[in-house]
Parts: sequence; C-alpha cells; structure tokens
Amino acid sequence: MRNNLKSILGLVSGVLLAGLSTGISATIDPVKTVREMSPGWNLGNAMDGIPNEDSWGNKPTRETTIEDIQKAGFKTIRMPVTWTHHMGPGPDYTIDEKWMNRVEGVVDWGLKRDLYVILDVHHDSWEWMNVMAVDPKTGKYVNDFNTDMPRLEKVWAQIARRFSQKSGKLIFETLNEPNDGMYTGDTKDEKPADPKHPAVRHDLSSEEMRTINDRILKLIRKSGGLNDERLVMVTQQGNIERMTLKGYTALNDPAILMTIHPYSLWEFVAGQTGHYTWGTMKDKRNVDGLFNHLNKTFVKKGLPIVVGEWGAGPSTERFSKWYYYNYLARKMHQFGMADVWWDNGADHFDRDARVWRDETVKNIIVNAAQGIANSFVMTSDIFVNAKSAIKDMSFPVELNGNELMDITLGDKKLVQGTDYTVNQKKTSVTFSEPFLKTAVDQKKIGLQGILKFDFSAGADQPVNIVVCDQPVVDKKSLVLDPSVADIRIPVDFKAMKLAAVRLVDKATGQSIKEKRTSYVNFGDFVYDDNSVTLKSVLLRRIKADAVITLEFWPKATSLDLVVKHVSGVPGANPFLPSWEYIPDGEPRVFGDRVYLYGSHDTAGSTKFCDYKLKVWSAPLSNLNNWRDKGDSFHSRADEEHADDVPWSDNELYAPDVVGKGGKYYLYFFVVGAPGGVAVSDTPAGPFKLVSKIVAPPGSPADFGGWGSYADPGVLVDDDGSVYIYWGYQRSHMAQINPANMYEILSDTYKPDIIPNPPPFNFFEAASMRKIGGTYYFIYADGGILVYATSKSPKGPFAYGGRIITNGRDYPGGNIHGSHCNLNGQWYIFYHRMSNNTVFSRRACAERVTIETDGSIREVEQTSLGFREKLDPYQETPADIACVLKGGNYITELDRSTHPVIKNKNNCVIGYKYFDFGAQADGHVTEFSAQIRKGPGSGRIEIWIDATATGRKIGTLDLNLPAGDSWQNPSTKVENVSGRHALYLKFVGDDASEMIADLKSLTFTISGTTR
Repeated sequence: MRNNLKSILGLVSGVLLAGLSTGISATIDPVKTVREMSPGWNLGNAMDGIPNEDSWGNKPTRETTIEDIQKAGFKTIRMPVTWTHHMGPGPDYTIDEKWMNRVEGVVDWGLKRDLYVILDVHHDSWEWMNVMAVDPKTGKYVNDFNTDMPRLEKVWAQIARRFSQKSGKLIFETLNEPNDGMYTGDTKDEKPADPKHPAVRHDLSSEEMRTINDRILKLIRKSGGLNDERLVMVTQQGNIERMTLKGYTALNDPAILMTIHPYSLWEFVAGQTGHYTWGTMKDKRNVDGLFNHLNKTFVKKGLPIVVGEWGAGPSTERFSKWYYYNYLARKMHQFGMADVWWDNGADHFDRDARVWRDETVKNIIVNAAQGIANSFVMTSDIFVNAKSAIKDMSFPVELNGNELMDITLGDKKLVQGTDYTVNQKKTSVTFSEPFLKTAVDQKKIGLQGILKFDFSAGADQPVNIVVCDQPVVDKKSLVLDPSVADIRIPVDFKAMKLAAVRLVDKATGQSIKEKRTSYVNFGDFVYDDNSVTLKSVLLRRIKADAVITLEFWPKATSLDLVVKHVSGVPGANPFLPSWEYIPDGEPRVFGDRVYLYGSHDTAGSTKFCDYKLKVWSAPLSNLNNWRDKGDSFHSRADEEHADDVPWSDNELYAPDVVGKGGKYYLYFFVVGAPGGVAVSDTPAGPFKLVSKIVAPPGSPADFGGWGSYADPGVLVDDDGSVYIYWGYQRSHMAQINPANMYEILSDTYKPDIIPNPPPFNFFEAASMRKIGGTYYFIYADGGILVYATSKSPKGPFAYGGRIITNGRDYPGGNIHGSHCNLNGQWYIFYHRMSNNTVFSRRACAERVTIETDGSIREVEQTSLGFREKLDPYQETPADIACVLKGGNYITELDRSTHPVIKNKNNCVIGYKYFDFGAQADGHVTEFSAQIRKGPGSGRIEIWIDATATGRKIGTLDLNLPAGDSWQNPSTKVENVSGRHALYLKFVGDDASEMIADLKSLTFTISGTTR
C-alpha cells in the first residue's frame, strides 16, 4: 500500500518544510486525524504499572472504564504499557502471550467504541532503554546502539505483528520519555558521569533520537497489515518541548505525528516553588510562547502534534487548576493539536465507583477541546470567617463571550439585584451582605452550601460557601533528629485548605532547600483532611533550627512551626538529641515502644535538674528513632504547663513510672519536700497529680529519709503487689496500697534494704527490676552503677558487682540508671556529663549481658548506644566521644553544635567503635576534621585501638590561622579494615596553649564519601 501514499503535504499546509515529511497517506490524513482526536484521556498507572497491572494502586482495567470514558465525551485513549516484566530473556525477548492478549483485549475495548487508541512502550524507557547508547564494557557512547536497541526492536516487532490488522484508529508511539537519566542539555561526554553508574548520563543527542524513531518506524512499516500507513507518534528526549523544538530531525515518512508532554510548566503542575496558583499574564505568556513556537515550527509545516500527557497535580489550588486546564485545552484546539489528559486513577476518574472526583474539570476539558468557550467566576470557594463581620463580597468574572444565566444555591435560584449584582461591564459579581448572612451560620465551621453558576455555553461552575477559622496544631514546635523519619503534624484545618509549605532557617530567615524560593515542593510534604506530613527527603536538608510555615486558603492565613534540629548519629551515645539533657533515666517498655523517664538538666547549669519532667520514646522496631513526647509534669508553671505540685516549687529529681490497671503512675521526688504520685491514661502523659505519698499513721515526721522518697524506684510484682524503693546514702523500701497507688501500707517499711558496709556502698538511685524469679536492685555507688540480687522483693540482697563506671576515661560525676530488655537484648541506661560541669547530663545506653548464672558482666562506655557500629565514612559529630582525657570537654555552642573544646597537648578524644569494612588494596583513605583553631601550634595524631600501644594511621597537621571560624583540614591516612576504637591525640608545641576545638570528623575513600 506504500504506492498509494501521495506527497501532498504542500496542499495541506501550504508550506513545504525542508527536512520534515513530504507526504501524507491518501487514506489517513494526519492533520485531520489529530483534530478529531481531542479530547483524549490516559489510562495511567494501569498497564504501565511495575511489575503488574495492579501494582500502582489501580485494579485491573475493566471494560466499563473504557465505556465511561467514551460516554464522558473523550475521543482518544492513550494506553501506556510497560512490557519489561512480561518478556523472556534475550536474544528473542519473547513477550508473554497472556500479557499480549491482555493488552490486545483492552485495545479492542477502545476500538470497538470508535475511539482512537494510542499504544506505546512506556516505562521500559527508564527500566532498560536509557542505557541503550552506552557500551557496557567501555562505558562509552556508541553510534550503533549495540546494547539495548536490538531489544527495543524485538519488542516492537512483536507488537507490530500482533496489532497489524487493527483499524487505523490504533496509533503506535515509539517510546515514552526516552532519556539517559539527566536533563543537562543536548551534549554528551565520552566518559560516564559516574563510572559506577554508567546509566546516569547526559541527554540523548538529536542523532540518537532520530535513530531510535527511524529504526522503529521502518520496522513497523515492514510488519504487514495496515502498519505500512498506520500513524506513528515519535518524540524527542523525554518528550520535552524544548528538546523537541531544539533537536528534531526529519523522518522520511508521511504518516507520523509529533508528541510532547508540556511539563516545562512543571512549577505549577507539581505545585513547586510556591507556584500553586495559575492565571497571571506571565503564566499565560509562558503558555502562549510555548504553543506559538510549536505551532510555527511543526504544525504550520504539516507535522501535527499530539500532547500525549498533560495535567496538574493534587497540590494545585482548585480554581487555578480549572483555569489552567481551560487555557491549555483552548490553546491546543486553536493550533489543531490533540490533547490527551493524564489521569493516574487517583486524581480524576474513580474507576471503581465510576464517577469523576471533580466533574467540573472534566466538563471544562471536554468543552474547551471542542472549541466551546468556558466561563469563570474567579474562585472555587467563598470563605466566610467565623469571627469576622459579614460584608458584601465581590469576585471577578470572565465570561469569554458567554452570558451568566443563573446562580442557584441548592434548589433556590438567587435573585439578581437582591442576592447578587453584576457590574455593568459584566466583569465581576457581588454577593450582598443580607444574602450571605442568610446563607451561612458562622457558628458552624465547614461547607454550608454550593453555589452553581449556569452559563449560556460551556461548563457550569460550582463555588463552595465555607465558614472557616484559624487552623490549629497541637504543638508549634517539632523535634527533628538525624533519623529523618517522616513527621506527621495533626492539624485542625477549621475548614481552611492547605495551599503551600515554606521552610527557612530560623536564625537567618534564608531558604533551606532552594536559594530562589523558600517554598517546598509537593512530595516533600503531603497532606490529608487531618494532618500535614513532612517527608524525610525534605527533613534531611534541615541542618539547624528551622521554621516551617503552613500557608492556607483563604490567602494571608498561615501557621509557623519551629523545627528543633538534632545533630548527631541516630541512636549513638548520647542517644537523645544533642541539646536534650535527660539524666537519671528509667526505661520502661509499654506496648511496642520504650519510654525513658528521667530528670531534666539544662546546658551549663550550676545545679542538678530543673522544674519539669519530660518523656522520650522510641518504637521497639527502631531504637534509633527517639521522639520527644513532651513535658509530662511540672513543679512550677510556665507558658505551656500548669504547676502540678502545689506544695513545693523546688526541683524535680529522678522519677519512675509503672503501669497498673490500664493506668500509668508517675512517682516523683521534689527536693526537700514530700514526693508524690501522678497518673495518666497514656505512658507519655501528661500526668495529673493524685496525691502525696501517704505514710502510715504514727510514722515519724521525717519518714522516708532526706526529701521523702528520694529517687523513687517502683516495682509492680507478678501478684499485683506494689513496692517502692528510695534513699540517699541509706536505702529504704515499703509496700504501696495497690488500690490507690500512693498509700504506704502499715508494717511494710524496711530501712537499709541494701546494707551499707562494703562492698554494697549504697549511695542513691534505687531501681528495681525482676528477671525471671530474681529481683535486681540497681543503684549508684558514687559514680559506679552496681547491682544486688534477691529471690524476694524484700531482700535480703546479695552484692552482684559493677555494671558501668562513670569517670573511667571520661570526666566523672554521679550516675543513675537501670536496665531494660529491648527486642531480646539487655541495655543499661545511664548518663554522662558535659559543659565542664557535673550538672549537664545526657542519656546514654550500653548493651549488657545477663549470664546464665544471673550475673551481669561489667561493660565499658562506648559511643554506640543502640547502634552496632559507627560508620567512619559519614560525618561523626565530636560529642559522641566516649573517651575524653587531658581536660577537654564537650560544650553546647548552640542547639545543634556541641564540639569538644579546650584540646591541649596530650588531650585525647576517643570513639568506640567504628567499622571500616573490608578495604580494597590501592584505595586512598583520607581523614578530615572540622576544627576551630586555637592559638597553639600542633597536630592531631590518629590512632586505632589505643594510643601509644595501638596503631597510628596518620597525622593531621594544624598549620592554620587561629580564629572563630570552622575549618576542614584533611590528610591521607593508612588504610584500615574491620572494627576499631578510634583515638585522636592532640600534640602541641606548647603544653599550655589550646590547639583546636573539634566539631566533627570524617573518613573518605578515593576522595568520595561513602
């Protein structure tokens, strides 16, 4: 049939375009066909799903869906199909017969309804075709496409044969959005951008794209049936308009169509950079310029265009989306382009319920695609504030040659001149104050009615009437740690709608994610009716305290949330954020989470503890993901919390929490005053006061010892009995009435439950745990955490030994803690000092082993916490050091900066333990440190395993100017493999002078951080 093709392009367009096709089929007119194809609809996220049709959230396509689309007024269905997971191995790449039959069946559903059907090779592009111009052996570009081009040809040969007898309304599309992984301009390098990832390359050249299209086109033409004149859609790299305009070179074929995806308008389409509205003159000029250029370059010269995908994402404002769709659809109709609207099954047509989620969108597109003008009231919502006086409200109107016929509210037709007025130029509508007062009840938040605007032609337009109020969040501050898990923020929207999210540095006000805008992209955040979720991809960019602003509709409404950044290594010691000081930790497991209850210190304080208690918690499934559950109890009121202890304003020390009867009881100690009990329905609190601890009648006034119940530890035994242990320099115990949880039972008090002669040496910090049939009494012997055991909660107790020592290789101080079984592993919780004081204490944990005989082996302090190892190839903050010698110490410069300072000659900083992995021979390893240089000259010696007796792997000379700025010197070091402690020894020329402060350290391999 090729001899039936006539070169009459000049008769159709009046222009011959050198290099473009010079003829069209006598039976298929591409220009006329494309005009007939609008509007079109994409069956997205179905046949293109990976690996199966139902993998991306949609059920397998049903014939009713095709029927519904045809009835809705669409003339074309584009069927994206991914073939990769339904074909055998090379060299034949045989497509599974079942899959081929399935694809053909859906195609036939469209053809039998007289729809145009576009069939393509879809996500195969990025699954394997994107490396087709790369030789896998050399990693260089090749001109003969000797890698994946034959595979593409085998796939198309099978498709072309199977569909060769289908009607001319079936259109083939060679390849969806082909590219080499990076849109960096129409250039290519002979070397891969990354030798380890040769698939990530520069753009495909125009010549390469021409080769793809030409070879597939020739294969289709030779495949028999009607394929010798079937319309075939070809593209340029990525289906991007700018690449199409820049790089298309002609194919000698009359029955081809150009296809583009106008996603250069991506900022609005995806709701990026704050561009969540559309319709300014600049917006329109951008669209005009694009389509005018495409028309001039292709359509006017006889090569029609199918806009194979277009649309806007769910984050765009509803009216703007309507307006944008109308403008683009009208522009495509103006230039005779086919518009094929993208629908992923979740945004537009509900394929299961068989309804349109927003029928206005559909009606606008169907009308505009046929040249029918749509009219608009320039809003989709009339917001009435619940607390503001109601006044007349005006909105612009754009009639586009039509007339406003009626406005109705439910079954009521509004009266012009009374309920509303239209100005003389018919460019605005005003709703009267009396009408609005009758239409809304300001006491009821939410949707109160829908106005329907009926125009003489085009789509009707609904406008919601909504009573709204200022949105509310539970907390206006969030804690972000380096685990960067998604953070969900509950929001009571009060009938407002989220418009956008902004992110700036709290200190500087500068944008964090992008320099040009403080707005963040949809996808970096998502939202539903009850919350906004900040995604980890966004949170990872926050390196200091930040402010998240939630912007709402109506405009000028917003909420600011402070994001408190936590630097460090998630789960490493200290395992809470670097700015959080929680000493005296009592760990408890409730449900699927572990909760840490302790005192609360502040940075650089000159006394122990303050006036509030906090709760931190982590899921047992991820002990590196600790979250602040908020203030749980206060002995003094502040802006956010009432005073919970009416009899004292003194500091709160070392609490404990136990669960009983579905309630959670907090036992607290107030310095120099009676202790008490508070209760909560949740383990995180907040806790409400129940009572002071009540002593038995006739007890002496000082019953309970210093402060009354100093550092209480509580045990709920298996039989329901409740025991309390406390003391300072002397230990005490008693039983509590389980009926009220605060009354000491008569005749149960026992002093000196732990005898004080050596080796017991009870000092403070009583904590009781039961393991099997053995009771473990954990307490502090000065700076040493020790334990004693008994077969009864009342004793007598036998001395067990030391668990951990505070002050060995680290600045000393008191200690307090207990052990806990987490996922089958026992941990001892304790605290360490910082800020050159014994008063700024931070929570730490170490793995411990309970031997078969019940003994606990003493453990060392490490940097690990809940981690099995440290990664030397990631930046390690200085403050997870577990060894500090020579007078240096950790201090807080700001919330996220905790360097080790005052490093002089012979100062040592140690970390246990790094896992360097198995290094390959020939790699170059470098060590770098963020340091702030002091006045003293010197260097850092880098040792593994130990100083002096270990192995020195390198020296970092600090020949740098002194000053307040942080610098990042580096040096080559010997290769290291396996697990090692790391020690940094400062060596100075003058023993009295400070050499440098250390903020962080990093190892790199071959110059690239792993």
